[in-house]
Amino acid sequence: MMRAMMLHYNDDPNVHNLPCVSVQYMFGRDMLVAPIFYEGSDREVYLPAGGWVHLWTGQRTEGPWNGRVRAPLLQTPVWLRSGAVIPLLPEGAQTIGRYDDPSRWLEALGTERWEFMLAPGEGACNQGGVDITQSDGGQGGDGAYTVRVSFSRERGVVPGNIALKIRLPEEDEASCTVAAVSGWPEAGTAGLSWEWNHSAWESGLWIELRLPETSAGAGAANALADADIVLHIHKNGHGR
Repeated sequence: MMRAMMLHYNDDPNVHNLPCVSVQYMFGRDMLVAPIFYEGSDREVYLPAGGWVHLWTGQRTEGPWNGRVRAPLLQTPVWLRSGAVIPLLPEGAQTIGRYDDPSRWLEALGTERWEFMLAPGEGACNQGGVDITQSDGGQGGDGAYTVRVSFSRERGVVPGNIALKIRLPEEDEASCTVAAVSGWPEAGTAGLSWEWNHSAWESGLWIELRLPETSAGAGAANALADADIVLHIHKNGHGR
């Protein structure tokens, strides 16, 4: 999982020439980590070409970029590649065994609630019977972008609840509206809730999506065959 920068950006001369790159690394393909090795409250970092979203503040930076960033004691500088959709382990999980064994990953997640961290941009993620796709491009000039969440029990396991943590800066104060729904009961969108979250630790739009249940009261994961919902994420309060 931990990879030297040159394994992803070997053709970038800055990766070979800037001293700061020797003390930062990629965690998987979508996370760039710049740990603190020396005393102080900031450090130098290099972000390669492309969009990068700061894990804690939600601020987006276009690479290539080289400079100094704040590095508080309890907040290691971390960036998400723009468009990344990163699955999170449930609280309390200690291990999933071999990282390349999908069955162990889904076993650790369970079927009650799955959580994903999103960096706005163009990207997608598949997990079990769930597909999450991000599309950047603005809707009506208000700075909105689209998140599509699709479910299919034929493709794999589907949980009862989905949580999306979209990293955005404090000044965006985003909101969420439903753009389209397919394959759900009419009351399905009643299971959608969102809140703007900003604290000393993190900033963004938190979305909770509860899958609809059948009239017989069966669990959501058993009730749904194929369905999807398209959400528009509006920045600066547009769409409320």
